[in-house]
Amino acid sequence: MPIIRWDREYVAKPAQTMTASSRTKKKAAAVKKLPKAAASPSQVEKKANLKAPKPAKVKKPSLEEPVTPLSSEEQEELVRLEDIIEKSNSEVGEKEGELSSAAWKITDALYQIQSQNLYRAVGKTFEKYSKDRFNYSLAHSKRLAEVGKIRAVGENPEHKAIVDLIKNESMARPLTKLSESELGKVYATLSQWVKWKEKQELSSQTIRAAIAYHADAPGPKASKLSTDVEAIRAEIKSLKGFIDKTNTKSADESFGVIEGVLSRLVDVKRSTGISWTEHTWNPIVGCTYVSEGCRNCYAAFQMGTLMAARHSDLVDRKSVDEGGRKVERYMFNGKIKLLPDKLDEPLRNTKPSKYFVNSLSDLFHKKVNDDFITTVFEMMEKAHWHTFQVLTKRPKAMAAFTQKYYEDRTPPSNIWLGTSAENQETFDERLPHLLETKTALRWLSMEPLLGSVEITSLEGLDWIVVGGESGSEARKMEAAWVRSIRDACEKEKVQFFFKQWGKFGEEGQELKGKATKAQPKVDGVPHNNWPVPTKADNVSPSAE
Repeated sequence: MPIIRWDREYVAKPAQTMTASSRTKKKAAAVKKLPKAAASPSQVEKKANLKAPKPAKVKKPSLEEPVTPLSSEEQEELVRLEDIIEKSNSEVGEKEGELSSAAWKITDALYQIQSQNLYRAVGKTFEKYSKDRFNYSLAHSKRLAEVGKIRAVGENPEHKAIVDLIKNESMARPLTKLSESELGKVYATLSQWVKWKEKQELSSQTIRAAIAYHADAPGPKASKLSTDVEAIRAEIKSLKGFIDKTNTKSADESFGVIEGVLSRLVDVKRSTGISWTEHTWNPIVGCTYVSEGCRNCYAAFQMGTLMAARHSDLVDRKSVDEGGRKVERYMFNGKIKLLPDKLDEPLRNTKPSKYFVNSLSDLFHKKVNDDFITTVFEMMEKAHWHTFQVLTKRPKAMAAFTQKYYEDRTPPSNIWLGTSAENQETFDERLPHLLETKTALRWLSMEPLLGSVEITSLEGLDWIVVGGESGSEARKMEAAWVRSIRDACEKEKVQFFFKQWGKFGEEGQELKGKATKAQPKVDGVPHNNWPVPTKADNVSPSAE
């Protein structure tokens, strides 16, 4: 019985049975094969004139370069490396993607075979050689050799400690896309960042952040909707010029409604309930009590409850005597954690947004070193399409850092630097340091506002946020204190943002249920005013 080859198996060819229809087809095929009648001399001559003779086929010379045979030294090296791979294959662990000692030996050997072109006498390509010799898939052999490269570059004694912390392919894969010079820079950065961490360990997130630190920023990404909205806004702006002056007020009201609709269409999806920002970014966690505004710290409460699985070691639960009664609360214990794996978070968001920096800590805490602060500022500058709202209770340290960091250059307009003040004492203590801070925009958070503040001048400030304290142990904020600050802002043309009344309302009543979610107003008017950086080289008024 005849057989045909199918892939690598031999399959019996089925016997054919002749039917009536197949006999008819066979006869028709035989008729077609009958020789045609001889053409007349005139027909032959006519065809000869119409068709040009075909040129003779010229055999193309082979473009393949002759393969240089392996030298005896190269042959010995190839045998040695192949022995390493074969031996290590039997020692590799069963856990998929794990870079054990045996797995590293395989990647090292494959990289040496590829980089030295030792496969040339055996296979036309490295992938084909790996497939024929070790039965590796084409993609797998290439990936293993790339992993071998990152180890070879990391043999530098300064970088070897970092390579030893790479435990699996998911950690190694992002590094394989880098050139040798880029790898060197990333290794140096990771060496520094690992020292900042509580444990000498490495994660995929930290590697990704280090790569992003050295890479070009992706930049903002505008959606078609946001582009269309901006076009509509431009049209509205031009239309305002045609409105009769007598109807300006009603026109402004109509345009205000339209703007409200447009804003909602392209509104950034918030990840926080803080009304004056859109996202929080915490490359640092942990803090220390410094003043009365810290007593009922929401961040410390979160660490001890919602985030206890990760950060309970940053707070202590204490029983405090207040007014003759015992109150249990979580308080920061002064321990700080630096989280370099969080540094690239804003870079991964391409939609322009507002970020509150370190809602769970203080960037200028004495335990945060200047190198880490510098890296945070570099990341904020790299993500230039975002607005970063930095808030500290340690403005003296902030002023010293910025005067040095921006000594010979202009601060960018997307970084707003501010301080907190809850009463007259902290206002008088911290405001002078804020005014010495070199920044494009200065702002003041007076939340929780715990007392009246007499303001003589707001020169040098761009924005003030005011809010009351919330929570079961909240202290009452008086409406008169809020009105005094609002009036001072209006007088000196400083933007005023009223965030919340907190636990107690404008009339002093305790707010419950839906009343706590209602839009906060002062004398029936909401205040959601935003600042615009006007001086990129903003410095102390006394220094100008």
